[in-house]
Amino acid sequence: MAGKKDQNSSAAGQDTVNPEQGGNEKTYRAGDPRAGKEQKTGRGRKPVIIIAAVVLILLIPVCFFAAYVNGYDTIFPNIYVGDLELGGLIQVDHALALVYVFKAV
Repeated sequence: MAGKKDQNSSAAGQDTVNPEQGGNEKTYRAGDPRAGKEQKTGRGRKPVIIIAAVVLILLIPVCFFAAYVNGYDTIFPNIYVGDLELGGLIQVDHALALVYVFKAV
């Protein structure tokens, strides 16, 4: 029976389970290109999650500030156009001031 394969051995290139290691790890035959390679453990996702969390933490205050500025009716202090100070004026006032200054020029 030299030509027959043993029924317990697997065909060349197939995975075999090593029962001594609890049956969870695969062992490969010599010469198999998969032999010696470790399986990925999902560690590549951890830096992505950390970066996303940092970006989110930095983005939240910016969004709150943008919402605050959007609801702000007056121009912030110390804003000038030429020699004209617009700080503290509302939209109608600064529009009239700009028209007055640039019509005079």
